[in-house]
Amino acid sequence: MRTAMIALDPKVGRLLTRAVRERGVSRPDFIRQHLSLALEQYRRHRKPRSAGTLCSLSERGDEHELFSGSR
Repeated sequence: MRTAMIALDPKVGRLLTRAVRERGVSRPDFIRQHLSLALEQYRRHRKPRSAGTLCSLSERGDEHELFSGSR
């Protein structure tokens, strides 16, 4: 693990204290958990393999057929 030091605005510090009390966790654990959630969007994920549901648009059929009897 790497160590990081951060400076918090007094209001943020008070909110953090309140949050860790309500959650029953330590400040470092709370910060690690929420930082991890915030950074998840930057993680590089492998692209999912195609399920093969759309081979080509010409094979889909006419949507008019689906809705022609609904009027």
